[in-house]
Amino acid sequence: MFNILNYLDWRGDLSFHAAPFNEIDNLILCELTYAKMDDIFTEDMTLGQLYTAYKEAGISQKELPFDPGPVLERAAETDRFRDIRLTRYVNQYDPATQIQFAAVTFRLGNGLSYVSFRGTDNTITGWREDFNMAVGKATPAQLAAAEYLDGVDTHTDSSLLVGGHSKGGNLAIYGAAFCKARIRNRILRVYSNDGPGFAGETGDSEEFSRIARRTVHYVPQGSIVGLLMHTPATRILIHSNGISFWQHNPYSWSVQRTAFERGDKLENLSEFIDSVLDRWLDGLSIEQRRVFINTIFNALEATGVTTINEISRSPAKTIRAFMEELRKEDPQMQKDVAGMLKQLALSSTGVLRDGLMQHRENPDEPQQS
Repeated sequence: MFNILNYLDWRGDLSFHAAPFNEIDNLILCELTYAKMDDIFTEDMTLGQLYTAYKEAGISQKELPFDPGPVLERAAETDRFRDIRLTRYVNQYDPATQIQFAAVTFRLGNGLSYVSFRGTDNTITGWREDFNMAVGKATPAQLAAAEYLDGVDTHTDSSLLVGGHSKGGNLAIYGAAFCKARIRNRILRVYSNDGPGFAGETGDSEEFSRIARRTVHYVPQGSIVGLLMHTPATRILIHSNGISFWQHNPYSWSVQRTAFERGDKLENLSEFIDSVLDRWLDGLSIEQRRVFINTIFNALEATGVTTINEISRSPAKTIRAFMEELRKEDPQMQKDVAGMLKQLALSSTGVLRDGLMQHRENPDEPQQS
């Protein structure tokens, strides 16, 4: 299987003038947005200059599940990406206001600029904000995405491509839908690379309908993140060599020349999880969702962990501390959360029952494998 690193070897000698921008370029720019630029970024620097500064600063991000270092190094050596100019890098992180937001604009030099929003990092705050998307109210990062796009015309008057991976895909869609009309009219395409969707009433709004036809949603066959909630876009199934959640990793996506290798159907687990979570969320009020998310993450943060890596290093210790914090909650709160978890279990049972009934009614219909 070939991935984005192989693509850089194949096509790296072709400028964007020689070979038009494609969906693989989109994923590479989204992956580059994970690069830690806070202390090395200078306005209007090239990608080659960024890599030099990144290397000289000794930055390593190997703790991330999809370390941007290998793509940054390979891309900076190519004619296609080396001279791309970077502008307007921002990075906001504040547990108090529950925001984890980063973005950068890539000027491609062919009348196009790509605005890329960073996905979820490995902080608890970042993951909490992801869950807050289920509440229906705009999150701080979503509002920041629209504001970021509103300011793009002070730096470029080119046509725009907008995208992101994971939460970045959600931010790209939200920002494109709610930015000012003069900016939205310049957007040619919005890319969500396995990004989560939006709570029902939000995802069905008029604002999203204005950009739906220009939006594509790439989803691995075994996706979990990209199937959460409703995404107002054309879903394109792609092949990944990862297993289950690890298909979310951009390095696992299979590429063929200038496009992702297409998948034919969702894997059973992804389809099951998609159905269960949709049914569960539909059965909860907005207030119940808010209570559940706040209770779970307040207890998790009270354990003292701040990153997913800390949890993975001592999972048993973290779980014990988490359960101790949950027991400190108000008895009614504990009862409410237990009730919502029971609803989740019932939703799972309901999906299994419906699937069994469908099989009995259509015994000759082939089952997914």
